[in-house]
Amino acid sequence: MAGRYSPAQIAQVCHEANRGLHLIQPDDGIPVADSWDDLAEGERAEVTADVEHALAGATVDELHEQWCNTRYTEGWTHGPTRDADLRTHPYLVPYDDLPAAQHEEYELFAAVVDTLADDRPVEFVTDGRDPETVELTAHFAYTHLPDDLAAIARACAASAALMFNHLPDGPELRSGLQSLRLAKNAFVSAAAVRRD
Repeated sequence: MAGRYSPAQIAQVCHEANRGLHLIQPDDGIPVADSWDDLAEGERAEVTADVEHALAGATVDELHEQWCNTRYTEGWTHGPTRDADLRTHPYLVPYDDLPAAQHEEYELFAAVVDTLADDRPVEFVTDGRDPETVELTAHFAYTHLPDDLAAIARACAASAALMFNHLPDGPELRSGLQSLRLAKNAFVSAAAVRRD
């Protein structure tokens, strides 16, 4: 299944999603970014490069490290607020030291990339996991479906993989995956009815 969106298009959605998140949880030290249409070409190129790195498999902490290295190269240092004249920024710290809201922005960025990058397979990291829980992941296959139905099934598979890869094994995870599997089947069936 080919990707429907270019890295630049995905970057635009990522930027606007994070901008929206920042609007509802303002940070006194960081002003809300301009909308995509008002960004300088270099800023757009940087977000697009971040999407390309995420598509190549970079994790959120690796994306943050790359962002920090770019700022350091440009002469920025850590400071209490973002100040373009002094070239200070409060987020020039290791990923684990970022505030929770900034972690949410990175996770949102990654989720948007995962959702819009249809050509990347959804991956369940099964090493060392409970076999009963691993068995449930087989129900999230989607590549055998026609493209329009696969896109719907893939979105559910991506959610399932996110939960599977980040939550501990146990009855709660299995229950959640079973519910998500039922939801996926219902969504795909609804889409199949619509196309007939």
